[in-house]
Amino acid sequence: MLTRHVRVLAFTQPALRPLLAVVVGLLACVNGDERANAGANTARKKITVAIQPFLAHAPVLIAYADSFFAEEGLDVEFIKVANSTEAIPALLKGDVDVFPASANPGLFNAMARGVAVRMVADRGYLNPNGCSSVAIAVPPGRAAASRANPRIVRRISIERQHGMLYMIEKSLESVGLSIDSLDTKIVPPLPEQEALGKGTLDAAFVGEPWIARAVSAGKAEIWIRVESVLPNMQSGFIFFGPSLLTHDPDAGRRFLIGYRRGVAKLQEGKTPANVALLAKETGDTPELIRQACWPTLRPDGRVDLTSTQEYQRWLQRKGLVPVPATTEQMWDSSFLEYADSVLQRRGSEGRS
Repeated sequence: MLTRHVRVLAFTQPALRPLLAVVVGLLACVNGDERANAGANTARKKITVAIQPFLAHAPVLIAYADSFFAEEGLDVEFIKVANSTEAIPALLKGDVDVFPASANPGLFNAMARGVAVRMVADRGYLNPNGCSSVAIAVPPGRAAASRANPRIVRRISIERQHGMLYMIEKSLESVGLSIDSLDTKIVPPLPEQEALGKGTLDAAFVGEPWIARAVSAGKAEIWIRVESVLPNMQSGFIFFGPSLLTHDPDAGRRFLIGYRRGVAKLQEGKTPANVALLAKETGDTPELIRQACWPTLRPDGRVDLTSTQEYQRWLQRKGLVPVPATTEQMWDSSFLEYADSVLQRRGSEGRS
């Protein structure tokens, strides 16, 4: 069930609104900049984003907290979800406007049927030259032995979400193992960390921030880096539903402008401001945020459709995607192209 989490934005005093509207209208005429028109609080467009307060969503969290969305004339409301499956029906019906997530069978099948849902920007990929944001971990002191003889791994904690299963299957295949040959369990993160520390689990598929927590606590070490097994795989996307694709594309364009500003801020790295902001938004400690592997995003904001299609073919072999979605059914670059053209123009004019 979706739980609404509304953060109230400050509104301009009523007495000043008519004057502000006039000023904004003049600025729009002079500059031709959509942000001038969007900046009036009376014109702010409500946009709902289904999200979990995880580090993987850092650009969205930054864009919200630093008022980038508000500056583009948007009133963004976060709808917290327990898992990605909950958000899909709401996105397809238009009850949710934006969904930052990995791809799954429900989304691929909807796109293949012609439903108005598209990937519009990158939300992260597996960087083989970076840190490990997803991995298979083993108890402390066992990584070398597990690499030398993978068959000592018998009990493993896994995820059942399809994107995670794809990574797990490919990672185990890289060392000559299969999921079917192991004793698989689904263990929540905290008990999983304790089980690794005690050695009652031989391995676990772990993502951030749980990798940083387990490793820093001395309860696990990395055995298989998923980034090495699936280099450059597209792991996350920004999805738009019908409300932005067809009913109000202008709001979608403004969202992408704010989002790309959030990406640029994230790519400044682990600055004190970014660490403090993400610690507040995720609820993790600043120390853990500094230790964690931050998401890697592509500078041009585009997605790797080759790895995405490869994942979709894997889902088809599993019988989960009867008819694969085509590239045209999955990807819409127009919002990204518009956002970047606006940001480039602002940069040339000395504005953010």
